[in-house]
Amino acid sequence: MKFLNLLKSIDKLLLLLLLFCGLILILNLGERDVERWDEYTNIQVVQESSGIYLSFQSEKFFEKPPIWYWLTRFLTNVLGDEIWVYRLPSALSGSAIVALIYQFLKTRTNKTSAFIAAISFPLIPHNILVNPSDYFSTHTYKSADLDGLQILLIFLSFVLLQTKRKYWILSCILLGLGFLVKGPLVMIFLAINSLFFVSSRKFSRKELIKLFLGLIAFGIIVLPWHLFMFMNHGSEFTDVYLNYHIIERMNEGIEGHGHPVWYILKVFLDFRVNPLWPLLILAIFNRKISSIQYVRYSMIAIVTVLVIFTIVETKLAWYVLPVYPFMCLVLGNFFYRFRFK
Repeated sequence: MKFLNLLKSIDKLLLLLLLFCGLILILNLGERDVERWDEYTNIQVVQESSGIYLSFQSEKFFEKPPIWYWLTRFLTNVLGDEIWVYRLPSALSGSAIVALIYQFLKTRTNKTSAFIAAISFPLIPHNILVNPSDYFSTHTYKSADLDGLQILLIFLSFVLLQTKRKYWILSCILLGLGFLVKGPLVMIFLAINSLFFVSSRKFSRKELIKLFLGLIAFGIIVLPWHLFMFMNHGSEFTDVYLNYHIIERMNEGIEGHGHPVWYILKVFLDFRVNPLWPLLILAIFNRKISSIQYVRYSMIAIVTVLVIFTIVETKLAWYVLPVYPFMCLVLGNFFYRFRFK
């Protein structure tokens, strides 16, 4: 009897979504050849590194923070040195994002709308295909790259904070971990989270203290590794990590990735890359939808990411990837209002 009750309590749509993610994201994960440049480099760094330091071609690797590499090295130690294991963090991150979209929306709309929004995420070509529509875009939720894990941590911080304000400090900790996965993209979301936290009607002196505690928690997560690297390697670290891979990316198109100013929007609005964008435009102009807090957050996140990476001189097609979870949330609410209201 208990087993039957357990079966009845299981959300069958969620199980269906996870099965679909298994088929789309995880099945045959190791069959495709390793992509040159980033994926190849990431795999080599994991294979060559030991201890807390990262290495590449017998030299210290300073380009990225360490968490993805540490996690992936742990997985390869447990599961074996196989291509599919290196790609597993991205595939699991994509599956977790799908589950979060569904769980978040099903109590705010209904299961049908939540299911459609969630299943839309892995069906966006940009999320799963290498170089869709001939854009150079090798980072996906099926590649050995850092984006998927960072986006999952960003999205989870949003979900927690939108669920209950008491998770503010935890959301900051998750963003701190996201920073240690792939760097300063999370600052956009720390700013948006802080804006929504402060603008709440419940904001008070007690909440102001909580705001600062969250920001301190973020700093406690982010600063120790950066200070350790600076103290031990000084300008050798900052020249690569900060000057080249952050400041120079902002100011000039490095490594041949200086595209026209509208390149990021061109990628986002390409039907072969993202066929769902017209629905997003319709949702933006629907006042009933745009008045909902999590929809407003999502729209601000989408616009901010697209604008900032339009301004940044180095433009890569996968810079659009953080937009898609939030786009799916907006579309789920749009479908619910359009179909069931």
